[in-house]
Amino acid sequence: MFSNKEAIQEIIIHPIEDYIELFNAALDTLKIVAPEIDSVNSYQTEQEKFEFITAFREVMRVLNVLKSFADFNFNKLEMTEYEFDGYKSKYLDIWKETRPQGGEGRVSILDDVDFELELIHRDEINVSYILSLLANLTNSNLKGDKLEKKKKEIRDILSGDAKLRSKKELIEKFIEENLPHISDGDNVNEEFEKYWNKEKNSAFEKIATEESLNKDRFRDAIDDFLFTSKTPKISDTLKLLEIKPKLTERNNIGRRIIQKVQDFVDVFIDGVAS
Repeated sequence: MFSNKEAIQEIIIHPIEDYIELFNAALDTLKIVAPEIDSVNSYQTEQEKFEFITAFREVMRVLNVLKSFADFNFNKLEMTEYEFDGYKSKYLDIWKETRPQGGEGRVSILDDVDFELELIHRDEINVSYILSLLANLTNSNLKGDKLEKKKKEIRDILSGDAKLRSKKELIEKFIEENLPHISDGDNVNEEFEKYWNKEKNSAFEKIATEESLNKDRFRDAIDDFLFTSKTPKISDTLKLLEIKPKLTERNNIGRRIIQKVQDFVDVFIDGVAS
């Protein structure tokens, strides 16, 4: 229960005080490897990142158990919610860095680390939720520092959610460039859809051009991936190419295109369509 894979034998929930003690012990370990949130920025080795990942993952595991108690709040802990979200953002930064990028690359000790993102996916936060916040912001008529504070809160949500993180840059662009020109919150969804389709088409064209793909076959490949949820085979991916690659380059090119298809779906489709 509560996404703790090491707790298969646990059948009794202990008093909340026991889990607070466990949390603070896990927090002590985290503070050894990352005394401050920004300590993560100075990591030079994969070993440092590995130690941070395992330490913060344990913090998340215990916190998810604590959240099951009706009387839980962060005031009971030696860590504020703001501080937790800051560490979580750094955790997701490392997760993003370690995602496969195509090509052979070198072996990393982080390749097989289970980031257990289900520990983060506790709340239903998606693009529709963000758009509702933007609609409310538009109707609020806030200005100056109060407006910027609300924008920062939304940016923090984008940074702290694994599903939305891939869309963060594009949504922030919409907030800064498009939102100021929308006077009625009821129009936010429609304007965002126009913006998103334009960005999606632009990204599609860019990938097709960079990789010399047949656009019709590329579009079909995306549809097939969405329908089956199965990673395309390299042999099928190579059929998208307008120019037949050299034999020695096929695997690297195939893996790179597969990753771009997955990233395209992750950014522009997953969590966007209702």
